[in-house]
Amino acid sequence: MLNFKIDLSSYEKDKAALFLFALTHIFNIETVQHLFKEVNLSGPISIKMVPREQAPFGAMLEADRTILLAEDQYIFQAINFLLFEFCNLINPGFNHTVCSRYNTADAFATAIEKVEYDSVKHHRQLMRAVVMDPHYKTILKAEYPHVTEDILCKVREVILNDFTDESFEDALQRLKTTKPGQLLSHYDTYKKFYQDWASQNRPTGRKLPELPPKVSGRKLPELPRKQVRSRPS
Repeated sequence: MLNFKIDLSSYEKDKAALFLFALTHIFNIETVQHLFKEVNLSGPISIKMVPREQAPFGAMLEADRTILLAEDQYIFQAINFLLFEFCNLINPGFNHTVCSRYNTADAFATAIEKVEYDSVKHHRQLMRAVVMDPHYKTILKAEYPHVTEDILCKVREVILNDFTDESFEDALQRLKTTKPGQLLSHYDTYKKFYQDWASQNRPTGRKLPELPPKVSGRKLPELPRKQVRSRPS
């Protein structure tokens, strides 16, 4: 069994039941089972639903292995981002990418973006298998019982298209771009983190600051809003 706890206190009762229903079906997918076993070897984790300001889609607090998921997103989106954060948790690159190993902010930012890119590649491979599994279709049907089989197939195609491959060079250029409403690009956020660390002139033995939460920035396709129904019988 997985070693984790879930805080669904911000969810209404029906939506909490639907999320747990979705987890049950995701755990029945063989590729996901293998991923969860690896995650479980590293110790306990926590999953918490939070306002979107805290996690635009999903984020991970490394210090206590807490995964944050935006509470107002669709259930299938929350599951997708949960799987991405599990890919981050088993990525060994994060254990070695620390400020003290790099001489410049650009070197550190590029290195940490490459580690995250490896998680993205793993997640894309995983999701291409997950989306085609009957259990994932069951999750979509539970959240959208009113849509036809044809629409469900088209939704799966849209989600699959979101998980196509992208080279690291293309990803890095995209991550260096500041989006409307942002003060810093994803890349510049890591540069600033390094610069803040460097300006401290830390004495020997002082603990390094924690990395900022890794934020999942890839937006998944939107579907029409609807009333969430309770777990199907």
